[in-house]
Amino acid sequence: MASISNTTSSVKPTKPIKITLDFHFLTKPKVLLPTPRELVEAGKDIECVYWELVVKDIHDTCKLLESIYIESEGVDGYVSVAVSPKLANDTKGTIEAAKWLHKMVACPNVYIKIPAIDESISSIKEVISLGISVNVTLIFSLPRYEAVINAYLDGLEASSMNDLSNVSSAAAFYISRVDVAIDKKLEKIINKTSGHSLVHKQISTIPPDPALKAFLDHGILSRTIDAKVSEAESIYNAIETLGIDWSCVGSHLENEVLDSFKRSFENVIECLGKKARMQVVDA
Repeated sequence: MASISNTTSSVKPTKPIKITLDFHFLTKPKVLLPTPRELVEAGKDIECVYWELVVKDIHDTCKLLESIYIESEGVDGYVSVAVSPKLANDTKGTIEAAKWLHKMVACPNVYIKIPAIDESISSIKEVISLGISVNVTLIFSLPRYEAVINAYLDGLEASSMNDLSNVSSAAAFYISRVDVAIDKKLEKIINKTSGHSLVHKQISTIPPDPALKAFLDHGILSRTIDAKVSEAESIYNAIETLGIDWSCVGSHLENEVLDSFKRSFENVIECLGKKARMQVVDA
């Protein structure tokens, strides 16, 4: 399964990243991968089995998109793979996991996904300095986005590499989640305010399939991220005057989404373990 994220914006000065593709393991039934049973019988624990399958899947997908990466001179054709969400609060663990994934996938068009939480900002800098391209996720506020940009630039400056042209970074700002959270807060304010109304433009960053199909059929692609900046700033400031703290919203979403990622990861490991055990029993 692949998802195209248009929440990804580049912080690379010379080569802006247009899109990033995220691929999840075991979602392409025609791809022949080692079975969980085979890997378990080889002496690997379930989490090791998971990562072996992920690395194989991501490597193959990188190769599939390699021609796009080459033809676009490193602008498109990237594939993202995330470090374990369990390492989110472990700076050194995140760095080591990123290095391991980069080494094992062994493709220039792979992005290592690292969450933009406090403990990971220094991880991002270190990984970038090693020449590893990073897709930074879980960005919910402007201050955190600025910290991510600085981590990227600091990483480039700290690098001992002579050629940094292939070191890239993408920053995934979860606009739709922020939008939903702000909507809920505005609704509460509206309900408490008699005789007043608030108007606010909804932004959707990942369109549903029907909308995406309609856009592909007759939509017009244009650059809008830096359009009407003054108007956007006015809305941003107006929301603050209503008593909504953007930093608090960002912190809440960061914890909420990270927890959901951890639960999803644990669920995948659990399901994979059950599948492996069932295959052993069936054998």
